[in-house]
Amino acid sequence: MRGAYNMLYRLFEKKRYQGQAYLNVVLASNQNIALACIESLKIIYQQQKLLESLSNNVSEILQEETPTEQGYSTEITENILKSRVRPFQLQGEIVLYVNNINCDNDLMDFPGVRVIQTNADPETNSQMAIQFAEENNFEYFDQYNDLEILGGFGTVGFEIEEQLKQLSNKVENIYIPFAAGGVIAGVSFYMKNISKTNYKIIGVKCVDHDYESETISSSISQYLVDEIVMVSEEEVEKTQCLLASLNQISEFYGALAYAGYLKYKLKHSLILLTGKNIPISALHKLHDKYNYKL
Repeated sequence: MRGAYNMLYRLFEKKRYQGQAYLNVVLASNQNIALACIESLKIIYQQQKLLESLSNNVSEILQEETPTEQGYSTEITENILKSRVRPFQLQGEIVLYVNNINCDNDLMDFPGVRVIQTNADPETNSQMAIQFAEENNFEYFDQYNDLEILGGFGTVGFEIEEQLKQLSNKVENIYIPFAAGGVIAGVSFYMKNISKTNYKIIGVKCVDHDYESETISSSISQYLVDEIVMVSEEEVEKTQCLLASLNQISEFYGALAYAGYLKYKLKHSLILLTGKNIPISALHKLHDKYNYKL
């Protein structure tokens, strides 16, 4: 959510100075990015209402607090999407191009969100989203090639650095999931170029999944990540089960880093868990699949 908020907030400020009150966004991506955009625009809406109330010296009750606080990773449970998220107002509209969507957490009924389902591959979806943006004066949300998104993810590196200062245990390795590439690019850039620390950055990929290769995120990671560990889909799913048994709920890509760590178990390591957006029903299926007990 950090990356989405940082990008959208800066875009909104640009629009505001141009005299426009709304930010309309189109993207071709997965459900997590869509949820991050929804929560980010919702926060921007709240901030604008607060500024208006302060400038007019009028007390105003803002809408219900969002499920996530600004700057923190999105944590979604099954009940949140059916209750706390609704009703809400976005500071604009979101159009989402997808070729499939998780029916358990359906976005299609959300006010201010349009879902266009296609049978196209991700690259074609992106092209259609770009064309839509050009024809309808929308902003295209490019999660792979926007430096503001990477800047938002870089704040994770700052938090890691601050927390490590308070630990007595020595840390030499940092395991980071390598999925879309934004998180590992942002964190590794901060660690190597801003804080100039000597931690070994280890990216973890799933061997069974395809990755974008010619993007800013992947280019940054290529030069700043010290090592890549490959894990199988089964290893990641079993790691999700293990984490759940330790009261740590994790979606597939959120568990990548820990799966990579379990492969070699290097001492003095820190593991970054990045997402909890998984229906409980899906987690139960994984536990049944691998005979884990909750």
